[in-house]
Amino acid sequence: MQQCSRAFWLERILSSLWLRAVFRPGVWWLGLLLISPSVRLAAQETFSPDRLPSYVHPPVLSPIPDGIKLSVPDVLGNRRLAKLGYVDVSAAPFHADPTGRIDSTKALQRAIDFARDAQMVCFFPFGTYLVSDTLVLRHGIHMRSHRATLMNNRLMPCVLVGELRQDGTREPVRPRIVLADHAPGFDDRQQVKYVLEHRQYEVKKFTITKKANGGGPSLMNAMVVNLDIDLGRGNAGAAGMLIRSAEGSAVQNVTIDASGGYAGIVGATGNGGSWANVTVNGGRVGLDMRGWTPPNPVIIGITLRHQTEAAIRFGCRGSLTAVGIRIESRIPGPLIIGEPMWGTFDGGLSLVDSQVSFDRKSSSQPTVLLESAGNVYLNNVYLHGADDIMAPSVSGAGTGWVRIKELAVGKERKKKNLLLSSPIYIDGKKIHGVWLSKEDGARPPADLQSRHRWKPQLAWWQSDDVANVKDARYGARGDSLADDTDALQRAIDERTTVFLPKGYYRITRTLKLRPDTRLVGVASHLSVIMARDPSKWIDANGRAAPLVETSDAPDGRTVIAYVGMRIPVESRRSAALAAAPLYALHWRCGRRSIYLSNDVHPLRLFGFRRNRAYETPELTGPTVLVDGHGGGRWYNYHTTQFFHRTTATQRAILVRRTSEPLRFYSFEPQGGRGRSVAELRGARYVSFFGCKTECDTTFLRIADCDHVRVFGHGGIGNAGAGEALYVVERTPNFLIANLADQVNLKPNRPYYSGHSVHRNIRSFHSLLHVREAGEPFRVPSLERPVLYRWGTPVSTEVPDEPQGGSSRRRRSRVERNTSWRSLKRTRRIIRS
Repeated sequence: MQQCSRAFWLERILSSLWLRAVFRPGVWWLGLLLISPSVRLAAQETFSPDRLPSYVHPPVLSPIPDGIKLSVPDVLGNRRLAKLGYVDVSAAPFHADPTGRIDSTKALQRAIDFARDAQMVCFFPFGTYLVSDTLVLRHGIHMRSHRATLMNNRLMPCVLVGELRQDGTREPVRPRIVLADHAPGFDDRQQVKYVLEHRQYEVKKFTITKKANGGGPSLMNAMVVNLDIDLGRGNAGAAGMLIRSAEGSAVQNVTIDASGGYAGIVGATGNGGSWANVTVNGGRVGLDMRGWTPPNPVIIGITLRHQTEAAIRFGCRGSLTAVGIRIESRIPGPLIIGEPMWGTFDGGLSLVDSQVSFDRKSSSQPTVLLESAGNVYLNNVYLHGADDIMAPSVSGAGTGWVRIKELAVGKERKKKNLLLSSPIYIDGKKIHGVWLSKEDGARPPADLQSRHRWKPQLAWWQSDDVANVKDARYGARGDSLADDTDALQRAIDERTTVFLPKGYYRITRTLKLRPDTRLVGVASHLSVIMARDPSKWIDANGRAAPLVETSDAPDGRTVIAYVGMRIPVESRRSAALAAAPLYALHWRCGRRSIYLSNDVHPLRLFGFRRNRAYETPELTGPTVLVDGHGGGRWYNYHTTQFFHRTTATQRAILVRRTSEPLRFYSFEPQGGRGRSVAELRGARYVSFFGCKTECDTTFLRIADCDHVRVFGHGGIGNAGAGEALYVVERTPNFLIANLADQVNLKPNRPYYSGHSVHRNIRSFHSLLHVREAGEPFRVPSLERPVLYRWGTPVSTEVPDEPQGGSSRRRRSRVERNTSWRSLKRTRRIIRS
């Protein structure tokens, strides 16, 4: 524990004795008058910006308090990259060797720490970097501008990015971190040691505990992008990464050669973060996702080849959502193993649009895809050479291909004398146990995985035709004060790819993107588009205006990647604004567009200090609006609206009257007092791969829509008393799978500094379904369905199955439901 000064602890003790005396009956009001100044005095006198531990950073006071520093350190040798927001690990003062001949462990660690402290990105030029010990990725701790607390700073993460190049076939190639053969400490098969390891200190007010716990709720915005890892030889205990992180964090475009080692990646990323476009070759385990994890982790487009024990081991808070997974196995399995978790509905799995193939020549034993202690839902999964889909007794197809159109397995649990169940609902009929629909002989389509991935080149800025908005031709300042509107708009009008180096880009009118615009930043917390004076954004019709607006093009190929879009919370009192007249993003481009790892949080212009000349107008409309031809793939969408004034009409995101396919991968809007946090209104073909929230209102309202799919839900959020977390109205085809919120079996209790209430499970419902005719149906409070499906929802506007309810739906060759007691009988029926 960090040792504070004796004066500080004496002050704490005296304050405690004083409070006990003051708060005795009859004089409690005196305590309320005096407690705040005393606590503030202790904090300011003991921990001031010039008296902090070496690893605690003083407050950032400009240009945005509690924001990012914009100064470029003089010691950096690669000035060109430094001015853009990057720390070159191969340049002065670090001089990491990109040839792989010299051990670069110490040089890389210094560069990683320096980039974090300077709020920059740690950049790896193309090459090979030899290491012999763990590279630690630890979040920075800072004092907030009001000096009342120390915090793990979400704006001071470790972000590692490698230079992206293309080979002769235009495939991406990346820098590599290579672990030295027989590296000390990595050779113990029983003790895992990591090449990259996330860590954080536990911080509570002014107490700092040095715990190398490898994760925590404040590990936000940490990223590893375009960087490969090789575990070398003779390193049986080695793993590529330990990554346990949350909002805005990601591992993207990474290949790990784990041959001879333990695993590719250990941990999980959820809450508006994910792992995507990752390949792990070899190792005993491909992904080890057990232990502490953020709720509802999401993995996308992952390829796992030739692991010797299991492709995936998981035990996650909420459920694991895995989409576009490809597994090639030489072992009999089970390849995916789900272990028990402590949370009531934790440990579930949603596996979607994936393929698994067994090499039956390498083993004569029966082959098994998965076993799980939690709920399981499979949708459109192709298996080759699987004897069993699920241990102990859900059959596969043996030597050939089989398409698992749908498999749902729900479990029952008893806790605190309550029977908590995860049933299956198909067109209003309640089913316990197993639901299976499969098609023998069906082969996977060529794009099964690629439909969920993106080409890394689309979100890269190093090429000859890129417009750097800070170049002399455009002249953007990025200092939060100068008006950069004309500079940014001119770059958008002239070039396809527009690059935003690190900075705050203040604009005074909406940026209008072309159908093929690629707007790329350094990282979402470092390249920020913002406004300062909301009163100047009221248009002639009195309507709110967005910071950024895409074209309304169904065939548009718009990309927005690694950019922050921040609407100011405060407005001058003299403007007398009743409602904030601007919002972050108006998205109208079609199915080929990409939204990748962006940040749409509201902006505190004065940080956690206050300015009495300013007030906070209400947020009445959506922070993000999707309409017109709005579609495409959204990765890692997250926003938080706690501490801001919101009305019943406000939504973090509203999707209305759209028909282009729209897919969200890791969807996390949260907070606010709207009737729902997010809403779909008159939308079609919308899929959510992993949802998480914190709220005490309806999370997602789906009204007058069609073909909506939700795979996996987690988090502490719940609905209001007597209300439902999900509300679905007049929607003929939809499904919601693996509802696994963090339920409370005790009395109601406040959380998030008292801004929300974690309600007892009996006081609200997980789902309210309002059908076109008939009484509304509420899922019983003690149920969290592993599958609730109505009709036949599909992912695109060209259905691959007939639409409509169960009375008109064509049944597949095998479609059965049963209970756990009759699984052996089911196996015989299926095989026959």
